Amino acid sequence: MTQTTFWPTKPLSENLAIAEHLRWNAFHFAMGYTPMSAAELRERASICDKPTKAIRKDAVHLRHACLVDWDELDELSRLMTELTGEICDYKEMDRQNIRQIPRTLSFASINRSDRQ
Repeated sequence: MTQTTFWPTKPLSENLAIAEHLRWNAFHFAMGYTPMSAAELRERASICDKPTKAIRKDAVHLRHACLVDWDELDELSRLMTELTGEICDYKEMDRQNIRQIPRTLSFASINRSDRQ
């Protein structure tokens, strides 16, 4: 059986990535998280010997640096790259999540057919 994979156009793909970021934000807000300011992020980085991307999340106080609007992600990515020395692109992470949808759905289809 031949399967056709749907792949959205660039504008649609970008809108899906924005929607994914909104979904991700909504999930974290529903779990009680609140945004972490750039000042808090810098402070967390300053107390680490070698800051990693883990500084963006404070699970104890339910704070997360990525709880920002889509348009603020580029600046956050630059700040995280500066603080950690690791290249960081949060918009691209949302785009990657969208690109994984066809693969995820294909696994779901395979698992569903195994049950029938």
